[in-house]
Amino acid sequence: MYVIRITFIIDCGDFEESTDVGKMKKIIENAILFVLSTRLFNWVPDDKYLKIKYRIKIKDKLNLENPVNYNEKIQWLKMNFRKDEHIKMVDKYEVRKFIEEKLGSKYLVPLIGIWDKTSDIDFAKLPDSFVLKCTHDSGSFIICRDKSKLNIAKTKRKLNRNLKRNYYYKSREWLYKDIKPRIICEQLLKNEDGSEIKNYKAFGFNGVVKFIGVRYSHEGQMTAQMSDTDWNSLDKPDMLLPGDTRIEKPQTLDEIINITRILSAKIPMLRVDLYTIRDRVYFGEMTFYHGSGFDTLYLEDLEAKIGDWIELPT
Repeated sequence: MYVIRITFIIDCGDFEESTDVGKMKKIIENAILFVLSTRLFNWVPDDKYLKIKYRIKIKDKLNLENPVNYNEKIQWLKMNFRKDEHIKMVDKYEVRKFIEEKLGSKYLVPLIGIWDKTSDIDFAKLPDSFVLKCTHDSGSFIICRDKSKLNIAKTKRKLNRNLKRNYYYKSREWLYKDIKPRIICEQLLKNEDGSEIKNYKAFGFNGVVKFIGVRYSHEGQMTAQMSDTDWNSLDKPDMLLPGDTRIEKPQTLDEIINITRILSAKIPMLRVDLYTIRDRVYFGEMTFYHGSGFDTLYLEDLEAKIGDWIELPT
């Protein structure tokens, strides 16, 4: 019943966003997305849930029977490409063993501790700087650059909220459904001059690396650039900040490509996040569903091409 009513609201007409009706439609859409993310709709089957959210976010109907573009194929992979061995690849603690076996321990960020609950963490014994994050979700990390300025009570509240959250229900990324919620603490990586390290996001398609994004801080603002494997720019002009300049090709580019090639073998698409400090590369995480299949920002011009690169398994 709820699914039918929501679908009716979404399909009730296409309005100009500049009108009051268009603004009201946007408010309704945001309200529906919020309600969908609550436990009230946990019972909705994955395929129906994804079709509703896709209609709201992408403004199109989701074709799971014959997916063509990038976003459609990501939704298809959520539903149809499921291997238990991939679960440990997104568990932020278990993946450490996986990386050690595949690549070697030199790529791991030093581990400081792991706990089941916040009350087990002895903050007095932690170093002056560190990173805390939950093992079972995305975006729950807390970066501490100076422990003397850390609000421990606030930190615990954030971690406790995330420990109770099952990330799977947000966008039906099945990999996260049964991961044991835990907290890990890792060393905070820093450049010698104190500048932020660069986060490279390399995209592999069945072991073939096609492009690489890099996130970095520019005068207090976070920005991103995209390049092919020869470091030619794939950026749109409106993606760059005023006065922004291209990041030079990293000396570790070949290593970044090789790591991604190894990890993405036999996987239709895998995003591998890596950090570099001079000539050292560190593993960050892996993502099977970049943008969760609802990406309408910087992949817009590449969507059709990426859709062709993703070969769905039979």
